[in-house]
Amino acid sequence: MKDWVWPYASRASMAPAGATLTIHAVTQKDSGEYRCEVTASQDHVNLGEATVTLNVLGKTGEGGVGRGYN
Repeated sequence: MKDWVWPYASRASMAPAGATLTIHAVTQKDSGEYRCEVTASQDHVNLGEATVTLNVLGKTGEGGVGRGYN
């Protein structure tokens, strides 16, 4: 199950294998730290977590940064 945090619910997608998270139409406002947590909710077990920093560079236009920068 994927629990997306607003405002990313309509802009985030997970690859079928579950190893890649894509945030679509990023803008410079999306820059910052993101934390991803993997859990086995039925067992109440935290399997791991990672923190990454996203820096959106360059000009943004309507709909965010151009293709390839998701």
